[in-house]
Amino acid sequence: MNQRFKLQYEGINEQDANNENTNLSAYDQSYKSETRVRNLCFVFKDGKKTFLNYGYLIKVDFYPDNDTIIMIFTTDKIRLKGVNMEALFYDLMDHIPRQIVETDSRYNLIGDDQKPVINEVEIIKVEQ
Repeated sequence: MNQRFKLQYEGINEQDANNENTNLSAYDQSYKSETRVRNLCFVFKDGKKTFLNYGYLIKVDFYPDNDTIIMIFTTDKIRLKGVNMEALFYDLMDHIPRQIVETDSRYNLIGDDQKPVINEVEIIKVEQ
C-alpha cells in the first residue's frame, strides 16, 4: 500500500470533523456541501414527514406532458406531481434536494415561476 494514500485516508475523518453541517437548519431545501450520507425528506401538507436514503434510489422518470416525476427506491415508489418539475428532475439526478415539500396548488402562481412546486406526493410500498 502506498504510504501517501494512507495519510490521505486518515485525513478524511479530520476533514469530516471540521466540516460538520452545524449551520444547516431543518428548513434548508438543498445540501450546501458534500456529505457521505444523503437523505431525502418528504414533507406532506398535514405535517407528516418521511425520509428515504438516496443510496436506495434506483430510477427517476420525468413525464413533461403532465409535470410528473416517478422515483423508484428499493422499498418505495414515489409519485410527485406539480409545476416546473424538470428542474427538480435534474436536481434529483445530482442528489441536491434535502426536502421535498408538498404545497397546496393555490400557491402555484406565487413567487418564482421557474422553481418547481410540488402539489402531490404519493408514496407506494414496493412489494418484496
